[in-house]
Amino acid sequence: MGDEATTAVGQEEQSPNIDDPFRGGRPIAEALEKLRLRLLDLTGRNRLLNFRHTAAKTLQFVEGDIGVIYDKLIETQDRRISLLPVPEPKRADWVQRQGRLARPDIRDHAKALGISTSYELPCFEENERPKLNLQALHYPDDLERHCRKLARDAKTAIEETGANMLFLLLGFLEFPESPNAEKLMLAPLVPVPVKLEKGELERATGAYRYHLMYTGEELAENLSLREKLKTDFNLELPVFVEEASLDTYYREVERAIEGKPGFRLHRKATVALVSMTKMLLVRDLDPKNWPQIGNRSALIDHEIVRMVFEC
Repeated sequence: MGDEATTAVGQEEQSPNIDDPFRGGRPIAEALEKLRLRLLDLTGRNRLLNFRHTAAKTLQFVEGDIGVIYDKLIETQDRRISLLPVPEPKRADWVQRQGRLARPDIRDHAKALGISTSYELPCFEENERPKLNLQALHYPDDLERHCRKLARDAKTAIEETGANMLFLLLGFLEFPESPNAEKLMLAPLVPVPVKLEKGELERATGAYRYHLMYTGEELAENLSLREKLKTDFNLELPVFVEEASLDTYYREVERAIEGKPGFRLHRKATVALVSMTKMLLVRDLDPKNWPQIGNRSALIDHEIVRMVFEC
């Protein structure tokens, strides 16, 4: 921090524009920007750039309209969506497995019921949107067990870090690790902070129904992905606005990556624990997000900030 800050502060200042909110503090603003972005991990170790779906730590969905799901969670008072399991098979549909009767493979049974088994969710037209649901590829007891574990891990994360780490990740961008690289990475596009709420007991299955609820926390974009694309590919990721349509945003992303080898948008919905703490800090340290006092920045011209960079 010291070397970069000293270098930036020691540079000769340009004649400030009277309307520039950072006038008189431009070297500090430049140094702060460099230090701010250093908080972001742009390597493959960052799950927000190199996300992996695992059976134990993620919950993926096979049916549901991402745009409708987002609107339900964010725009309505209820802010709650039920998670649907694959219905239990009739006893007559059980199969022989290793000398014992067992439920059929979940994918085979789902297909027999007309339930999709693809985690790639379709894009619907306005006049053909399906009923609101989040269909999981689990039997009722397995879904309850999975949700219970995720809810417990989310509670532990809050107790240990003070921050919610459970998110519904809506949409993913696949892209090369670096220009001309063969390895592909997967990054979530819209992380929605959520919690898992235990609902009513389903007598028919003996399992509890779980609901996904939006916590009401402010939404934050994947700044690690934005900086990675800008730095390595000179690609500006479209800005997601909370009030905008998710479908519109996806179309903007698809236009931005059109013709770029290795880039692909995936319409997937996944619940997982990810840490957004550093990204929130990076966002909060952006002078543009601070109020102005007259035509001066409340952050750049704060006496403590100046003390750190000018001493």
